[in-house]
This record gives sequence, structure tokens and C-alpha cells, in this order.
Amino acid sequence: MKTQYFLKTAFVFFIALSFSCSKSGGDVADTLIPDLSATWTNTADATDQYFFFNNTAGAANSNFDGNEVINGTPTNSFSGSYQNSKINFTFNSGPKNGTKYTGKINGNSANATMTLNTPSGTITLQK
Repeated sequence: MKTQYFLKTAFVFFIALSFSCSKSGGDVADTLIPDLSATWTNTADATDQYFFFNNTAGAANSNFDGNEVINGTPTNSFSGSYQNSKINFTFNSGPKNGTKYTGKINGNSANATMTLNTPSGTITLQK
């Protein structure tokens, strides 16, 4: 009787252990090679546009410079970097001087998006 109890307990333990050690779907490799060319427009305000000048186009990671243009007037310049889909930049002039944006680039198609976390909330840019 004790042997059967031990075997059942051991079986349940090993089943539970195998489920706890399995990889989850969140371990997918990030292999995006971003294309930052074109105009990126704030989806909440079409007059707010971003332009990125990539130092190493076609690379999985690179530094870049850029400008935010509001109502057709260059207002804020920024510099930053990306690695695959992760992007971050800091404004180095204008009213947003010192402000940091971080986020994710979602795809490379003609209508790709960029979701950015800002001090005042989240914004989405679209090509």
C-alpha cells in the first residue's frame, strides 16, 4: 500500500515538474530589422510627425538622429538607438529637451507602427 502511494505521489510530482520547466511562447527570438525610413505620424494627431535618420540602414541595431515636426515646423530634435524591435530616443532640443521615449517597432510593412512610452502616456506612430 505504501509503495503504491509513493509511486502515485512521485508520478504527480514529475508531471508537475515537467510542466513547470517547459518553455513558454514568450521566448521567441526578436529578429526584426527595422526600416525607419519614411514619415512616422502620431495616430492621435496627424500634425505631429517624426523623421528618423538611421546611421546603419538594414542592420538589426543602429544609432539614429531625428526630428519631430509639428504643423510643418521642425520643433524637437532627438537621438537614440534601436535593437531589433526595441527603440529608445531622447530629445536634445526644443520644449521636450531631455525627455526620453522607449518602445517597440511593430513590423516593417508600409503601415508599420511604433508604440512609444512617454512621460505623459503612450503614443502610437504609423508609417
